[in-house]
Amino acid sequence: MEPSFCSLVFLLFLTDYCFSLCPHQDRHLYLKHWSNVHTWPHGKPKQHSPVVISSNVLLDEQPPDLHSINITSTGRLVWSPHANITLRTKFIYINGRLDMGSEECPFTGTAKIILTGRRGEFNFRDHMNMVIGDKVIVVAEGGTIEIHGQPKLPWTKLTKTVPVLSKKTGIIFDHIDSGNLENQKYENGIIAYILRIDSHNKVTVKEYGS
Repeated sequence: MEPSFCSLVFLLFLTDYCFSLCPHQDRHLYLKHWSNVHTWPHGKPKQHSPVVISSNVLLDEQPPDLHSINITSTGRLVWSPHANITLRTKFIYINGRLDMGSEECPFTGTAKIILTGRRGEFNFRDHMNMVIGDKVIVVAEGGTIEIHGQPKLPWTKLTKTVPVLSKKTGIIFDHIDSGNLENQKYENGIIAYILRIDSHNKVTVKEYGS
């Protein structure tokens, strides 16, 4: 009987360990559900309201558009893989922790974070009153963000030789040939173009900026 007892203890240990690999299943976190009204002392977050998370919370439903999310040093926001969630907020400030899956338990759901507002509309300041900027995800000193998605194939096998790209074989816009360099219509950094393509495949630049 003694070997059977040892095997049972070992099995229970393995089961508990496997659950701890997935943040949304980690029973040691005692996660409170975002969807539960009792998680929020002053009621569930409403549209455009600032949200402060100071405990371990499981994001298990679609929240309204928020002003901001502040995860304090005692807070942890764990994204549920069982809900298709698009989080819309002006900024996220992480003093605690934000989890989407883990290295051992990749996130299997659909998650989107959309930072809203107009650039220059406000300047977010941290706890030291330093201007961080706007439309940002800030991980403060001591904070942690963990995002682990499903592994994807990093390569593909071609079935034939790819010709040199040209405007006839795939290129629809070339910054070097656009005339912007000569007209000095560019800035240092990453340039994002919004292109308009008409029914005749003629490409015009709608707007651009860094």
